Amino acid sequence: MAWSAADVPAAERALAAADKPLVLGQSHLRGFDTGEIHWRTTGVWDGTDSANAAGPTKYLGDDFSHLQSYGPSAAPTYLVINAGAAGLPDFDCIAMLKHNIGSANGVNAQLTSIQIANDAAFTGPETILSGWTQPGDERMVFLDLQDAAGTVARRFSGVQYMRFRFDPSPAGIVSLGEVIIGQRRQLRHNPREPWDANNLVTDVSRFESSAGIIKDYSTRLGRRKISAAINPNETANINDFVALFEDDTAFGTQPFLWVDSPASAPTEATWMVFDPPELSGPQVGPAERQFEFSAIEQGPHFRKLGE
Repeated sequence: MAWSAADVPAAERALAAADKPLVLGQSHLRGFDTGEIHWRTTGVWDGTDSANAAGPTKYLGDDFSHLQSYGPSAAPTYLVINAGAAGLPDFDCIAMLKHNIGSANGVNAQLTSIQIANDAAFTGPETILSGWTQPGDERMVFLDLQDAAGTVARRFSGVQYMRFRFDPSPAGIVSLGEVIIGQRRQLRHNPREPWDANNLVTDVSRFESSAGIIKDYSTRLGRRKISAAINPNETANINDFVALFEDDTAFGTQPFLWVDSPASAPTEATWMVFDPPELSGPQVGPAERQFEFSAIEQGPHFRKLGE
């Protein structure tokens, strides 16, 4: 099956350009094992797996950014995916969490390109991202993937083979915590006010000695918390909320990427989990529902701390 691509709908692109929140709950690498994702030094699927045994590639789709996969100490280094004959489900976004890409990290590596192909040898590969320069240790969030035929963000279908090329300088080991590939849920509304996009919490354990000396021990500093109410009145957006909860996150039990400002600050995305895992959407008008939900940032690495 050959891959294909189409423009992300104009209405969704316009909403993203207006910085309406974007949610990425799908993670197509969930459940992938080491047999379907390999580190390579040659850039093709067939060959010898070059992964570090301490960091297997199954960690890239396990929903936990602190468990990292490590490539070989080589330049260039490739991460190659084989999704099988059916190909990956439709996707138009890619994100990488807890990585060491960029000059601010231990390995001065850059992501040179992301390519897709119909065969294991990557004959005539199609580049969907190139020339990326990572400015620091921010999260890598790509919402504008394009092939040669596209001039705007594209949505890809039936992709069997994908590869990421990294160029460490000097040669070093690239590490990645989570690779998220999926199709966006583009919201049409901002949360209802009052809305706090900077709601942060820190867990504290307090110890008091018999002499009355108090010492606080802090854990999980700067963890984001979302408490939101959104009132969509379009059937498609209502269905998006339901699908996000039921399908994308397995009824609120798996994380999702929340992007407050997809146009102006996509790298400030946060990896969230419904807390509690419930979604309420009572009807409040003839065609309007009010969805209320709470979410907490998935640990142990929190965006506010540059992690």
